[in-house]
Amino acid sequence: MIQCRSVRRLVIASLVTALVRPAVAAPSTSPSPSTSPSTSTSTSPSTSTSTSPSPSPSPTTVAVYWQPPGAPPISASARAAFARATAALGARLVDASATEPPAASLLPALEAAKAEHTAFAFAAAIVKLDALARLADAQGGGDLDRRQLSEIFLYRGLSRLETGAAEAAWDDLIRAARLDSGRVIDPAAFPPRAVAAYRRAVTEVAALPRAELEVVAPADASIRVDGAEIAGLAPVMLGQHFVSVSVPGFEPWAGVATVAAARERFTPRLRAYQPPDGDRTLGLAPGATRLILGALERSATGWRFMVRDIAVAEGRAVSDAATLGSAPIEGVIARLLARVGPVQPSPTPSPRPRARAGSRWWVWAGLGAAAVFAVTIAVRARSDTSSGNTVGGSIEGWP
Repeated sequence: MIQCRSVRRLVIASLVTALVRPAVAAPSTSPSPSTSPSTSTSTSPSTSTSTSPSPSPSPTTVAVYWQPPGAPPISASARAAFARATAALGARLVDASATEPPAASLLPALEAAKAEHTAFAFAAAIVKLDALARLADAQGGGDLDRRQLSEIFLYRGLSRLETGAAEAAWDDLIRAARLDSGRVIDPAAFPPRAVAAYRRAVTEVAALPRAELEVVAPADASIRVDGAEIAGLAPVMLGQHFVSVSVPGFEPWAGVATVAAARERFTPRLRAYQPPDGDRTLGLAPGATRLILGALERSATGWRFMVRDIAVAEGRAVSDAATLGSAPIEGVIARLLARVGPVQPSPTPSPRPRARAGSRWWVWAGLGAAAVFAVTIAVRARSDTSSGNTVGGSIEGWP
């Protein structure tokens, strides 16, 4: 038994040594205060090997203001209020307001075609007047007045008459008389056949029934019918007429309306100008991490202000809008900014730090205790099964 106890002590001492050794060998997680400066991993800036992360750049916030062409007088106050509110957030302002380039005048093309007719270049005049008629259709008459629009068809009809296209010439003269039935052409400037043909066209048009054209548009719309501004119903002849509609905040509409009844109601399809979409907004402020779009928009109920807060990294946006009424514009924009931003990024769970092997002392302690218990049971069982005359066994004699 004396020898068994010695064996047990030897085994336990060996296990304790094995348990203590990993803990002692485990590296320290905090630097030793006695470490000499010469052993630091930081060196001069030119040869630094430090692995500390560099500071991340500060977020860049850009505010983009937009308004459509023909914005109302309140637009100046809206832009100033938006600029002040976003400047308080540290944003840089970019003005991306839309502009509508003026349409080219059709008058030079008309004068060039008339010069070709006067020079007896009838074929060249027809080519120019064909192109001018297409432009006038697309632009609702453009900048030409009623008499000038009538001259497109008058000179084309007279030119066709000279080239032998009598039927096409008659259609042109009828349309010219519908647009300007009070015109009388000068016999000294045109041949007798041309003068007589146009007089017959005017006589036929005078017998046609009159009609009224109503163009349905917002109250602040500017409407032109056959080159003349109208308000309410426009007295017209039956047939095709040039129409153009301009409304602040909406894209201009221009085209041709056909009047086939005594009272014709025509509703052009107006489309409101749209603020820049996400891709265009990003293009206005490259490198921004947050974008704040403020837009003055025209809606069916009037003018409204829209704010959109865009988190670039997240690829998400939050928008809100309010109709502009009697409330101060400063308060409207401040409330919109408070409601939409900033967009909070989705929370990302931080990874759990992995414990170092040397720091798991309780695991080693548990394994050691189990090993000691198992060895003790084995030794006791061996001693119980030994002969009574035996004082103890040797280590080599163990099975």
